[in-house]
Amino acid sequence: MCSIVFWKVLSRAHLGILRRRFCTSYVLQSSSPCPEVLRDDLTAAEKDAFWKDGYVVLPSLLSADTVSELKNTFPKLFAGLFSTRVYPDEWHWREGISLPSASREINNAWKSDYFVRAVVLNAAIGKLVAGLMGWQAGTRIGQDDVLWKPCGGSSVGFHQDARYISDQFVPYKDNSVTVWMGLDDADDGNGCVQYAKGSHRWPRADLDADSNGISQAFHCTPDSYDSAVYAAAARSRVAKDDVHIVGTTVPAGGAILHHQDTWHGSGPNRSTSRVRRALVGHYIRGDVSFRRSPPPSYIYGRYQLGDSGALHDSFFPMVYTGSCSP
Repeated sequence: MCSIVFWKVLSRAHLGILRRRFCTSYVLQSSSPCPEVLRDDLTAAEKDAFWKDGYVVLPSLLSADTVSELKNTFPKLFAGLFSTRVYPDEWHWREGISLPSASREINNAWKSDYFVRAVVLNAAIGKLVAGLMGWQAGTRIGQDDVLWKPCGGSSVGFHQDARYISDQFVPYKDNSVTVWMGLDDADDGNGCVQYAKGSHRWPRADLDADSNGISQAFHCTPDSYDSAVYAAAARSRVAKDDVHIVGTTVPAGGAILHHQDTWHGSGPNRSTSRVRRALVGHYIRGDVSFRRSPPPSYIYGRYQLGDSGALHDSFFPMVYTGSCSP
């Protein structure tokens, strides 16, 4: 009898180990499902599109069950129910206080929820990004964003992620990639992400930005959300007629990968029945360090330990530790 119980326990433990082989190395709660990332590399055509246009759309990245679990998790996060009992770094929109039509955002929810952590820190995504960029030192998470654009939700002004992420680290060139993972079908009707095609190849120009590198046009009116990209084009001596803004249609479970220097934004959600939710991971090269002069801005500089330029794994965990060729 004892031997039967022993083998049943051993079998359950063994199955648990196997079940977590494909999860992040960060421990899930026993009740948490294991997320399923459907791929860990890109085709040659997808890589070519990324480097040519500054972004590429993947029709499928997360399984339907993973999307469903994330949808169930988002309301809990915005209600302040954090499974890890750790607050996120930023939390914009509070239940019972904020307007229902206001767009919602949480930064670094991977610290606050076990399932979000298991998705954002999934090694398959880290490998996919490292393979795209040819990173030899693997992939870290820079930060994540939980995004929820309700019906009537506002625009997001055009901006470059490099200004508040890549600029904080050295070496700068090609040191970060954003992975935007859709939980709802996204199109022009509910405020999909829009890109200035090829803008990652524009000459770099000074911008009207705050101390954290965020453009003053980041929060804007529906009629002016694209003004910053045209101003940037002018400063880079790019003719207005050569600025090609393209909306992306992404199915639930699909993703967009975009370059740190690609200009992007989104219009308002004009739908009366469809919200637009997404989980976003901003991934950085595994061997970057904090810039020295000027020192990193507050958003990232608060994680610098003393005078060291090294990134600490507690704040910027390694997602993938292998090396990849482009």
